[in-house]
Amino acid sequence: MPRLPHPIERLERIELPPFRTAVEARVAMIMTAHVVFEPIDPDYPATMSRRVLHGILREEMGFDGVIISDDLEMKAISANFDIADVVTRGANAGVDLFAICHDTDLQNRAIDALIRAVERGEVSRERVMEANRRLDALMARYARVAPATSDFERLNSAEHRAIVERIAAVEGDESLDPTQRVG
Repeated sequence: MPRLPHPIERLERIELPPFRTAVEARVAMIMTAHVVFEPIDPDYPATMSRRVLHGILREEMGFDGVIISDDLEMKAISANFDIADVVTRGANAGVDLFAICHDTDLQNRAIDALIRAVERGEVSRERVMEANRRLDALMARYARVAPATSDFERLNSAEHRAIVERIAAVEGDESLDPTQRVG
């Protein structure tokens, strides 16, 4: 687990200014680090630290954008913490979106753990709604909505018919090399 043992004065002078600048520039998202800032929270990495995320980033710096975790499959987290503890503490710390980039089983376990934490009252429904509000605002600001086209219209398009005809023609031609076949 990476640790920064520097005094708070050093963190304020060196490590935190880029985050202040990003918040002032109104960035939409900030990613957590799996680093322990010892003078702030000696027990947990920033990803799981309410003192770091809520205290410094949200309250002190005024960040209201989306906080996304770094990949929870990284060894600093996966080798030291149970996924249920990570998502529960992380959500309560201020993480709005958890990144689990490769392992679908771990993704499902994290989702189930967060649901159970809400059901048990360990993570408030208000906290989940707050995260959803931030994610909805991010999507409204940056995501482009596809034009409204029904599935039937797409399936009946000239482009789709041409693809279907090409596949049918190639699949019916046994003389083609199998590596050149479509489908």
